[in-house]
Amino acid sequence: MRRHSIYEYSTAAVQGVAAMKLRQYHWDIMEPFGAYHCVRHFYGPGLHETDHGHDFAEVFWVEKGAMRHTINGSEGQLTAGDLVLIRPNDIHGLRCPANRGAVGVNVAFPREVLNAIRAQYFSAAPAFWGGEQVAPPVVHLDKKQRARLSAAVDELALEKGSRFGIDRFLLNLLHLLGLAGSRSAAHADEMPVWLQNACRKIVEPVWFVKGVPGFVELTGKTNEHVSRLCRKILGRQPTQIVNDARLDYAVRQLVLSDKSLFRISLDCGIASLPHFHRLFRERFGLSPRKYRARHRAMMG
Repeated sequence: MRRHSIYEYSTAAVQGVAAMKLRQYHWDIMEPFGAYHCVRHFYGPGLHETDHGHDFAEVFWVEKGAMRHTINGSEGQLTAGDLVLIRPNDIHGLRCPANRGAVGVNVAFPREVLNAIRAQYFSAAPAFWGGEQVAPPVVHLDKKQRARLSAAVDELALEKGSRFGIDRFLLNLLHLLGLAGSRSAAHADEMPVWLQNACRKIVEPVWFVKGVPGFVELTGKTNEHVSRLCRKILGRQPTQIVNDARLDYAVRQLVLSDKSLFRISLDCGIASLPHFHRLFRERFGLSPRKYRARHRAMMG
């Protein structure tokens, strides 16, 4: 039986042709594009893309508008900035409101690419690319992240399907989402979306300078609820999460800038230099001054 193209399938959906059985797409329909296929879709009002499956992975995000997204029997609303990491064999579909269209971007690539990245960088992270939970989490991108991702996919479109292009795009994407090396990545299956988003955003100076109140503000929950979930899921207090974000920033400044220790401490949101020294020594086993000196001595 002939396999259908995505275009044929979408056209049939728009025309209201009901599928007699679940459509299953295979990577061989994408192979002419190389190691990946990326496209910006302009969905018309009322579009209904019936649930379908495939043997390849995708990353999909909404640039404009809103739509309903079903995946493995779960349904939710996606709005501008929402991104979903879709795994091979997930069953999903999209539906736009009758009076409003949407713009979305889809990057598809074979499971071998995903498996290679998992083996190389995330072998100890069971929650990589959505883990084993029924539906992968939805990640909301802020305006700055959307702009960076839009620029990245524009570059990807020029790579002409190269393996280097998709590897670079995916690694940058995972870094952008805060998943590369994240201390909370191993717990992503258990974490509600609001806590994942807070852990991802707290690494930004504008938030960690506010301390724990900034972290709680990101969640939209009460301080008590946030503390309880952090202890239960991550085994850590919000204070530890915030201080780790501050110290990660401090390390970058020590290595890559000539800022004074006091300036770095203030930039971290820590007004007391002795307190900054104590936190740094507890985490890294030596003072900030010695840390900087050691790294600069190694480079001559």
